[in-house]
Amino acid sequence: MKASKRSWRRGCCGTGLAALLVMGGPSGAADAPPAGAASQRTAQEHSPHGVGCTGFRYDLGRELKLFAGRPEQLVAGPADAAAPAATERLYEVRLQPQEGFKFAVAPDKATVADGSYAGVLRVQPRQGGVLRVTINEQAWLDVVVDGVLMTSRDHTGSANCELLHKSVEFPITAGKPLLVQISGSTVPTVKLTLTQPPT
Repeated sequence: MKASKRSWRRGCCGTGLAALLVMGGPSGAADAPPAGAASQRTAQEHSPHGVGCTGFRYDLGRELKLFAGRPEQLVAGPADAAAPAATERLYEVRLQPQEGFKFAVAPDKATVADGSYAGVLRVQPRQGGVLRVTINEQAWLDVVVDGVLMTSRDHTGSANCELLHKSVEFPITAGKPLLVQISGSTVPTVKLTLTQPPT
């Protein structure tokens, strides 16, 4: 799923500010922020996952921890040479020029091939349920099973998160190998995780 990177992209303390306002005189109590507001703002700014990595539609704690680690290198080829990938890992994926690129199925959203990058990964999920594809850059994401594009069930992202750009969930069936197609990337290398949250 593709969206503008700027439109999506994205412990401790705060009691000192409240105390200072109170000490400033009678008007301080009236001007003080709501209880906990300062500490909540400060905690977000000093999040171990980076600035802006909060407020997602679903919990991305596992993905954020993976994105904070060291990635494995992976070269994503066309559909007939898709790179094998596993779940619960962070990959730095080198993509190919999209002009003339061979997908298993045409992406669900057309993107300009000239100047864009694409790649296909082959995945054997550990179990059925949901596959969550999370990426740090602007790109369109598809999942293909038995030659059919799967419809995503949910997605989320942040315009301000320093670690990741967006996450898309796809329903999958146990024992079914699948392909993850990346298209329309504006950069030749992306970071990506494939995870299976409990359902």
